[in-house]
Amino acid sequence: MEKTQKITSQKLKYSAEVSVIKSKLGDLENIRNKLGLSQRKISQLLMVDPSAWTRWVQGKTPTPAHIYRALQWYMALIEKNSEWHPQNSFMRAFQPTNAASLKASLDDHELKIDKKLIAIQYESLLNEKKSKKLTNILVLLSIAFGLQSILSLYLLFK
Repeated sequence: MEKTQKITSQKLKYSAEVSVIKSKLGDLENIRNKLGLSQRKISQLLMVDPSAWTRWVQGKTPTPAHIYRALQWYMALIEKNSEWHPQNSFMRAFQPTNAASLKASLDDHELKIDKKLIAIQYESLLNEKKSKKLTNILVLLSIAFGLQSILSLYLLFK
């Protein structure tokens, strides 16, 4: 017996939204070309397997509506701030000024971690000394009470 998939109102709404996005931005390949990305790069941007992209473009499987929505948002971001374009966004990280500030930040964090580690080691050492003193006091007390109880027994049986 064949299963027929029920089309819900939500699916109809998503389908209509996809149609509007397609009419404004074009199909998947048009969007990819506008972004100037390879199939591999756009797949990485969308966090999908490249084979999924190929299936969608070839019409073998329907493109999920959220992919069109993600591309719509991404194109809107690029319009507002061109630095978000994938061809520009990673270049800043490799500029010398940013590399130097990143190194300084890492060095600062490393120094803070080292200080915390030293404080923890010092606290651990203090606790160990306190523990040894407490053990010594308990041993002395047990010896003292032991002698007292022996003396009490001696006096009792005398």
